[in-house]
Amino acid sequence: MRVGSRWSPGALAAWANVEAALDLLERELGPIDLLVNAHGIFPNTPVIEMDESEWDRVFDVNTKGTMLTCRALARRLVRRNAPGAIVNISSAAATSARAGGAHYTASKAAVNLLTHVLAIELGPHAIRVNAVAPGLVLDEVLREEAGHSSEYVRLMLRGTPLRRTGAPEDIAPAVAFLLSDRSRWTTGAILEVTGGSHCGRPHVPLSRDLR
Repeated sequence: MRVGSRWSPGALAAWANVEAALDLLERELGPIDLLVNAHGIFPNTPVIEMDESEWDRVFDVNTKGTMLTCRALARRLVRRNAPGAIVNISSAAATSARAGGAHYTASKAAVNLLTHVLAIELGPHAIRVNAVAPGLVLDEVLREEAGHSSEYVRLMLRGTPLRRTGAPEDIAPAVAFLLSDRSRWTTGAILEVTGGSHCGRPHVPLSRDLR
């Protein structure tokens, strides 16, 4: 059975709630062996304006929420001596700093390293743990030639080689691949699905002459 996990801001409850949720799912639907973690909130606040509670809230949702569901499923799989696969939804922001995103970028960088640690710890139990790091994904695909009122979006499009934002349909096949037997020798991978925005600075011109 596959389970998609979404950690909402209102779900910052006791660790036991995650275990209870999986217990309920297994009673109703049977043993779980595949998990997708989509935990993410993204307030945008400069560090000097940020209060401690906002920082803690982002890490509670994005990082702790991911760890809790990974831990809960891994315990069940190990007890059953069953193989499994986990995919954590990270972000291209995990390796690309941006103003206002100190807590978000740091929390997603932590998810990447958590994915690596879990791949090491759970590999001997035949449990694979990978992550997908999306670029800018919006409800509606935006293209550079169409223009946009947001300077942030315009610059992001210029910095994306494929010159458009992503859609959920761009991310889902990558997740499905990492859950499937087609990736049976893949663990600890961070698969970047960004339209190429992670490659560097494609909106910067050639630098043959810097005089």
